[in-house]
Amino acid sequence: MAGSFDIFITRGGDKTYNVLVANSPEGSLDPVTVTIDVQDPEIAPALDQIRAKQRVPAPEALRALGEWLTRRLLPDEVWDLYQRCQASEHLPLLIRLNLPPELSGLPWEYAWDRNAKNFLLLSDAVQLARRPNRMGAAHVPEIEGPIKMLLVIASPTEGAAKIDVLDELDGLYDALQPLLDGGALSVDVMFGGSDAERRQIAARAQTWEGSRPWTRR
Repeated sequence: MAGSFDIFITRGGDKTYNVLVANSPEGSLDPVTVTIDVQDPEIAPALDQIRAKQRVPAPEALRALGEWLTRRLLPDEVWDLYQRCQASEHLPLLIRLNLPPELSGLPWEYAWDRNAKNFLLLSDAVQLARRPNRMGAAHVPEIEGPIKMLLVIASPTEGAAKIDVLDELDGLYDALQPLLDGGALSVDVMFGGSDAERRQIAARAQTWEGSRPWTRR
């Protein structure tokens, strides 16, 4: 069974960052402070060649870049936790990397596996996905009046099993009921199908407070 290894990198000070493991199959980890200088001359040649797309950097330069990235992404304490997760049954392990904008330009996908002596992502046991850093408070815009949603019902008749449209509608209504009842959401329902199907869907959609059925042929 696959597992997630959630890493958050947040800014601490001038060129210092905190690497936090918020979740993993083997638990979480308190922040570890690392230095990340995106202008570090140690990695500049490889980065320049990658960004210029003129030629593939020499293997030695790529390995040096990968080792540099791993020391920042997986410092010793994080590496130890990562290794425990690799030894567990939760594979493949998905590293979900949450980055501040200034670090998004670094090619973290080149991270080096110091045990396997190869790039981390060449292993079938690990995957990596980038995500915007969501550690800060989200901005919630103020909206006047109900949010308008257009729900389009599609039920292909060729090459796919027919779905129970009414059952899908009931499930969606159950999920949206608090917003509909409170007047925070209005839903327009667009659907096609046979005359009998359209009558059924229209009747069901009309039972929703805050919904309006549309039909189309």
